[in-house]
Amino acid sequence: MKEKIYISGPITGIKHGNRREFIAAEKKLKKLDYKPINPQRLVKSTDGLPEFAYDYPALKKCLHLMLKTNKIYFLKNWKKSLGCRLEYTMAKELNYIIYYEEKKYGKQL
Repeated sequence: MKEKIYISGPITGIKHGNRREFIAAEKKLKKLDYKPINPQRLVKSTDGLPEFAYDYPALKKCLHLMLKTNKIYFLKNWKKSLGCRLEYTMAKELNYIIYYEEKKYGKQL
């Protein structure tokens, strides 16, 4: 059975919700024999929010999805996102296996 891994990356305020980066990560993780959990694909954000407003209902759904695994993969620029920083804190506190797209942060896939 393939292991699940949650993809964490900035969505709010990025053109098309950073879809291209999430899809690329999803493909990469599938090639590495993981079953990616892609919140960008699974969680629909609230319509009509200005770019600077954070979508808290969507964040709650993301955190719930994250609990379905014990592995997480952070996309580049994750530190600029409140949601990603919360996911990082949760991952650290729950002793997740953490991977990063950018080598400067730590372990890569």
